[in-house]
Amino acid sequence: MGGGGPRVRKEKIGIIQGGPHRAGVFPQGLGPARVRGAGGAGVPAVTGEYVALPTICFEVAYDGLMRDSVRAAGGDESLLVVQTNNATFGYTDESVQQLAISRIRAMEHGRSVVHVSTVGVSGLITPDGTVHQPSALFTQAVLSGELPLRSVRTLATMVGPWPEYAACLGFTVVVLLSGLRRRPRRQTTTGIPTEQPTKEPHR
Repeated sequence: MGGGGPRVRKEKIGIIQGGPHRAGVFPQGLGPARVRGAGGAGVPAVTGEYVALPTICFEVAYDGLMRDSVRAAGGDESLLVVQTNNATFGYTDESVQQLAISRIRAMEHGRSVVHVSTVGVSGLITPDGTVHQPSALFTQAVLSGELPLRSVRTLATMVGPWPEYAACLGFTVVVLLSGLRRRPRRQTTTGIPTEQPTKEPHR
């Protein structure tokens, strides 16, 4: 691709059955300095280097992949970059749905998110889940803005899926206990035959 070609290539980690396999590319102008862990790339900035954490398409829907990506930044300031192509879904709500998932990830991990779609909807998301400058479907647009960078890990990032496991275990225990309590008790017999009362003849 010449001297201005890509310098860093990020392969898609989460492959959906029957879904796409694409590679995210950092253009040379972005100047990534390193790639680490789940795909974080150091990016030079005026205030110092920060880590861009690329996510491809519906990897954003996988809890573990997003959590590993944020953890890969270590103690450095970082933001999430969600890149996707939703052209196949046309004017359906799928693009808006994926943007909503990015909003959840921003609040879950306390990170800004740059949500970029080749056909929209794109937007800049702050850690509180607010979407700034959302673009429309199939409309050319250029988004430009400043996003806060953070390095502190949220409780969700540190704890991971354990609350979900605990909730499932607790629910299972409750169901089993309620089932045991509802089981009918068996009546025990002595084995001694009981005499049937005799009816006196009518006079």
